[in-house]
Amino acid sequence: MIGFSVGLSLTPGRGGGRWWNSAAYQAGDADTGQTLGPAAILDFSGQRYMLSDAAAPFDSVVDFTRAGAATYIDADGLIQLAAADQPRFDYTLGRRQLLLEGPATNLLTHSNDFTNAAWLKTRVSAVKTEAGPSGAPDDACAIVAAPEAGSHYIYRPVTFSAQPYTLTLRVKYAGHRWFYIRLYDGSNLPLASFDLLNGVAGNTSGAVARTMTADGNGFYKITVTATMAAGTGNVLLGLNATDAAGIDGWTPTGAEKVIVHGTQLETGSHSTSYIPTAGTTVTRPADRAQLTEPVAALLRREEASVLVQGEGAYGVGGRLLSGPASTDFLLAITSGIVAGRPNVILHTPVEQPVPSFGAAFGWSEDEMSGSYQGGVVQSNPETQEAGLSQVYLGRNATGNFANGWYDQLVIWPYRITDADLQARAVSYA
Repeated sequence: MIGFSVGLSLTPGRGGGRWWNSAAYQAGDADTGQTLGPAAILDFSGQRYMLSDAAAPFDSVVDFTRAGAATYIDADGLIQLAAADQPRFDYTLGRRQLLLEGPATNLLTHSNDFTNAAWLKTRVSAVKTEAGPSGAPDDACAIVAAPEAGSHYIYRPVTFSAQPYTLTLRVKYAGHRWFYIRLYDGSNLPLASFDLLNGVAGNTSGAVARTMTADGNGFYKITVTATMAAGTGNVLLGLNATDAAGIDGWTPTGAEKVIVHGTQLETGSHSTSYIPTAGTTVTRPADRAQLTEPVAALLRREEASVLVQGEGAYGVGGRLLSGPASTDFLLAITSGIVAGRPNVILHTPVEQPVPSFGAAFGWSEDEMSGSYQGGVVQSNPETQEAGLSQVYLGRNATGNFANGWYDQLVIWPYRITDADLQARAVSYA
């Protein structure tokens, strides 16, 4: 299944039935004390957009491009494929959000076909006849244990460099409870096991982090992250007799199996959206969500305020909302959440991926203020100097990516009061 101006009116009208006139968007002007509304709302989760006091389509507020296709999770929990230059409105976190990611490469060829000879087998066989997370009837593989004593696993030779790697896959209980993953670099064996019957991440050994989350249609999304030494090793997927790996002496009946979909090995400590591969590795190109000129122009005013809401954002120096250069950001992830130039530190420290958040930032000719998650407003008596000839969401022009899910962007054409900055800087609801 594949699913693929200028001259703005700066005072919103008061016409009945206009959702953008609700109290949720009204805010006080810090200079005049008037309560006014925003000039632009990009509500990705609510699938509604406003510009200059009029409803607007998505492509009138965001110029979106991506040089190739990319996967996403639809409202039914199924993996779908968005064509090149099509945004991904993703339901991974349970609601509609705009998914924005930098480039990533799946280093495992034949990512979803364990019957291929690239996947070596020890006391197991593989059958590609199972329904997977895309809903297709033969979109996943069963790993079936042979009725022989010993360890039961499939594996792939891999050449690691000295850095963190993350392995991601989806696994489903099919009569066998225990499943384990080993990453081997020639010198160490990070391991994690998983209880597929009860949905519990189990035993670990070595320096390994792992997650296990329900992913719909009976599958669990599993990630395993470990820092590997440089060397030739392998990625190993096995069936356990207990909550430990490689139990010798276990003799299955031949009916024991698990169902697996979409293996992905990538560099870094975070899992990204699934990248299907066949005979070669595949790189997913970066998303590029650039605000259209009428929206970007609002942020070049001497006075303005902005709210960004999202979840799961991460990236070294990631730009949540930015001009083209690395220094020209309005909101960024560093050791904390930072706003504007010169910087106003809204919150520190911050964990990555960033939990569900709201960050609000406003400025006038000689004052910058902001709040993160309703925290105390932080200020700087300076002029906001970030260059915003173009404006990007979730990145800048050159690659400071803040990968994650975005709910909403709101722009007011004035600096809103500190009380309203604090009240608006909350998670999307």
